[in-house]
Amino acid sequence: MRPFNVIRSAPRTAFALLALLATTTVLADKYYDQVRSNLQDRYDYWHNRDGGWNQIGDLRDTDVVKDGDYTTITYTLLKGNSYKIVGVCDNQCSDLDLELRDDGSNLIERDSASDDIPIVEVTPRRDGKFTLKVSMRDCSSSAGCVYGVDVYRAR
Repeated sequence: MRPFNVIRSAPRTAFALLALLATTTVLADKYYDQVRSNLQDRYDYWHNRDGGWNQIGDLRDTDVVKDGDYTTITYTLLKGNSYKIVGVCDNQCSDLDLELRDDGSNLIERDSASDDIPIVEVTPRRDGKFTLKVSMRDCSSSAGCVYGVDVYRAR
């Protein structure tokens, strides 16, 4: 009789696990949707401002970073172009910072204000690789917060 109970409870356990995974996926999608919406708001703002800025779509980056942690992204930027790099995060985040360094690790610009929309700007004097450090300074979720970064080039 005991094996029958184990077999009966296995589907319940599997169902509970699937329900938990589905809930986690829905919550994750919700936060990615918030970031996509925040990035769209920034696009609407920058595209129509100061002569216009073009978003470089293939340079968009989104991910999750835990409170107090950071990640880095490397971009190849071209001499003579003016760039704005704009960060946003989900509604569980209230402070996101950006720091841009050249390939020699020299600090180009940093936005460490206590806000959730940091912006750094650069007009490279030569083509090169630049590393953006994205730091999550205040995230209320123990699982981390979703951030997004878009790169814009002046028209």
